[in-house]
Amino acid sequence: MAQPLVKPHGVVPPQRTGARAAELNRMLLAICLGAFVSHLTAGIVNIALPGLSATFQQDISLMQWVASGYLLVIAALLPMMGKWGDRFGNRRIHNIGYIIFGLSSLLTLFANTIYGLLLLRVIQAFGAAMFQATNIGLVSRYFPAESRGRALGFVSTAVALGALSGPMIGGLIMDWLNWHWLFLIHVPVLVIATLLAFRYIPADPPGAAHTPDWVGGILFAVGIVAFIFSISNGNAWGWTSYGIMFTFALSLLALAGLYCWLGRRVRRKREPFINVSLFAKPTVLAGMFVGLTTFIAVFATQVTLPFYLLGVRHFAPTQAGMMIMMYPVALGIMGPISGSLSDKHGSSRITMIGLIFMSGSLIFLCSIGNQTPVSLLALGLLGLGAGMGMVTSPNYSLIMGSVDKSNLGAVGGLVALVRNLGLVIGTAMGIALLDYAFPGSISRWMATKEVAYAPYVVSGLRTVFMISFAFCLLGILFLRLALRRRALQAK
Repeated sequence: MAQPLVKPHGVVPPQRTGARAAELNRMLLAICLGAFVSHLTAGIVNIALPGLSATFQQDISLMQWVASGYLLVIAALLPMMGKWGDRFGNRRIHNIGYIIFGLSSLLTLFANTIYGLLLLRVIQAFGAAMFQATNIGLVSRYFPAESRGRALGFVSTAVALGALSGPMIGGLIMDWLNWHWLFLIHVPVLVIATLLAFRYIPADPPGAAHTPDWVGGILFAVGIVAFIFSISNGNAWGWTSYGIMFTFALSLLALAGLYCWLGRRVRRKREPFINVSLFAKPTVLAGMFVGLTTFIAVFATQVTLPFYLLGVRHFAPTQAGMMIMMYPVALGIMGPISGSLSDKHGSSRITMIGLIFMSGSLIFLCSIGNQTPVSLLALGLLGLGAGMGMVTSPNYSLIMGSVDKSNLGAVGGLVALVRNLGLVIGTAMGIALLDYAFPGSISRWMATKEVAYAPYVVSGLRTVFMISFAFCLLGILFLRLALRRRALQAK
């Protein structure tokens, strides 16, 4: 039997290079399976909401919290879980998260009311936040620099495949199986991931004890939850409604209060909830900004494209799903390749090439029309996926390679937070832009698909592509400025 990679007290035993590489790969598999499952669960529910609404005989406005509540809780807890990883050990927090997530998934068998299901989704999100916040830190800690980018590429691929295959799997479950399978189908995968995680993830030493910053944590949670709630419900409630204006104001006040509170903690030399000094490093700040802008661009595109494929081109759902899968397929292939390239040629260079590739693909998609050949659509989506694959893992490597190992958990939590914010903001922005271009209710039009309204959908989709292109350009500009600043600091 192979010996553990690291003994419980943290001493690395002497062993052959091949054996160590094999155990690192098994550790990576455990982490990737968890990343896949947590994002699969986020997307699998969206397409099932109408069916769940009928099953529980509840209004869709309440049912949507089964999906959005999961994302809100994760976003609110990610920085805290990252800090817990640094304090108690990333392996411990990561693996306990697997157990909590798995048990709450099994308990959905006994959820007979919507409120019981919502409670279990909150517990699921608590567990997901624990391993989402620590998985990148674990990879960055144990993989050597010459293979770290490739490993992070596999993690980013698992995230993308989980998020984008969720809707297709959810639709199949609602068509052929009981709704409980929405929350059970991933359990066998998670069992395998948990066994591998406890066997192959090394035990890292806990960090120094600090008094928890509960005030900072509460202010952050209120600010993030209010902000995501606002952008998620802006279309339904109206962007100028009193409810949305109030939640936006609450978010701004809470985040402004957090900024002041963090400054006070630093002046008093106490551990802050978020270590703002990390953002003094140009590559960390630029990497976070690039991550946010690219995820916004990608998910704005992904959420609006089905309206075009189903409503304008009259694709069958299976055909539309296969077309949209062009993006994750290209990302899945390019992610590990670009990670290896970044290990050899530098993370910042490959990230920049990926941003340029994404920008070119979005400009290409801006020419979309009522009769655009299927081959050209596929080419544009393949280019977008390949570009995102060239950005994500090298960008993770750029960020994590710029921080001290004692802060890997905290920074990993912030990276996961940026990813989730990009997902939610991109989704809300895409739908808002499509709604703005369309006269009337686009959901009502999807039931009839009148030809006369097709140009409005095409126009709205072009706007989405153009705005997404602008976000990629902002990422290029910010990264260039950060690299220039780093070069000046090095002199």
